[in-house]
This record gives sequence, structure tokens and C-alpha cells, in this order.
Amino acid sequence: MKDKRMHVLDRLNAGEISAEEAEKLLAEEGNTAAAVSSAASPAPDIDIPESRQLWLFPFVTGLAISGLSGRGMATNRNLVASIMLLPFFLLGTLLAFLGIASRSSHWIHVRVKEKNGTNIRISLPFPIEFAGWILDRLEPIIQEHSSDTSFKSLNIAQMIREMGDELSPENPIVVAVDDDDDDVLVYIT
Repeated sequence: MKDKRMHVLDRLNAGEISAEEAEKLLAEEGNTAAAVSSAASPAPDIDIPESRQLWLFPFVTGLAISGLSGRGMATNRNLVASIMLLPFFLLGTLLAFLGIASRSSHWIHVRVKEKNGTNIRISLPFPIEFAGWILDRLEPIIQEHSSDTSFKSLNIAQMIREMGDELSPENPIVVAVDDDDDDVLVYIT
């Protein structure tokens, strides 16, 4: 059944059938029309930055902080001053390692356009594998405190991992919110 549904959605995406035809075929399979309308709705116009280069910013910043504080520690004969520079050296090293780790990570991009003309643009690495690991550890607690029986049957960690397998800059997950005052666009690549 899942293969037939995916085949219908692939045909719809390729333009071989119309949304109405896909709705009929999916209805025959027992699916709702909401699935078709969400699959057939066009994605909003987004400007996805080249995520593969964003890792360079924390990496270079970390190298610069580590280099400058390390040089200060090495050339300074005062032990107290060297000890005071140690946290900066460690912070720079951590930033450099985070930059390297985020090189192959997925990224979450948030774009906010306010009616007064202010634009906010934030891009951060989104470690899907780590998020899945955290959810694996928290799942017993979530299941215990959830009163919704349909929620208890979900394996959220597995869903996040599978989502990560499908993500790419060409195939992002997009959430668009059009409020009266602001337009918010969140996408994960």
C-alpha cells in the first residue's frame, strides 16, 4: 500500500497526473485528500544559502581565537595571564571542532520578514543523528508523561533519522508561516 501511494505521489510530482487524479487514486487506497493537497501544494520561493560552506565560519573563528590566545599564552611569562587566556584557547578549539563536525551536518535556516521591513536570517547546523540519540534517551520519559495514545505509538527518534536520510539542499523540509505582522520561513537542508 505504501509503495502504491509513493508511486501515485511520484507520478503527481512528475506531472504525469493531475492533483484530482492523484486524490482519486489515493482515496481508493484509503488515504485522505489532505495528503494530496499537501503534496501538491507548491513550495514557497526560498533562498537556500550554500550550506556546505557555512562550516568555515566557526572553523576559521575558532582557529583565530585558539591561535591568538595560544600565542599569548606561549609568549607571556606571567603565569596568571596565561591561565586567564586558557578559557579562550579552549573555546577556540571547541569552535574549530564544531566547525569541522558541522561540515557534513544538515542545517536549519530561519528567515523572518517583519512588516516594518526588518529581516532576520539565522542559519545553524542541525545534527539530526545527535537529535535522534537524545530522543532515544528521552523516549521513555516522553512516553510515560504523554496522555495521547496515538503519540505513544510513534517512534520520533526513528522518524527524525529517516528525515535526515531524505534531506538535501535540493529536497529541503519547508515550514512557512504567514502571520498578519510577520512572515516566517523555516527550512532544513
